[in-house]
Amino acid sequence: MSITKLFNFLIPDVLKGIDDAAAISRYGRGVRLTWERGHGWGGADVERLLLGRGVRVYAREYPQGDNGEYGCRVRTAQGRHAEYICRLAGVPLTNPLIDKSNRNVKPGPLGAAWADKNQRARVRAVGVFGRLLEWLG
Repeated sequence: MSITKLFNFLIPDVLKGIDDAAAISRYGRGVRLTWERGHGWGGADVERLLLGRGVRVYAREYPQGDNGEYGCRVRTAQGRHAEYICRLAGVPLTNPLIDKSNRNVKPGPLGAAWADKNQRARVRAVGVFGRLLEWLG
């Protein structure tokens, strides 16, 4: 069973709504990133990618049905950078461009994660669901 199916089965939407509302009240509405499912990039994969490079992720969205998309929010100040990281990593983003200069970014080498170099300044996951994903590895 995938982690998405496990969440949908075990945790009611009410708890997710409370968790998302708490994160949005702390970090703001931010910008929304969305990406296609089925290309090897699950929600936890993108969250790990962004957290490792100093970007907080919250208000996660999981696919509903066969054609759903993953999604999350990041702080507005980190939106351009998050979009750049995702495009460089090859995440199939479907959201409108946050920064027009990211249009020409092609998948390529990412280099070492920021968190690998700066363990003391590591960005922690946001909310109950983020901590759960972090704990699950």
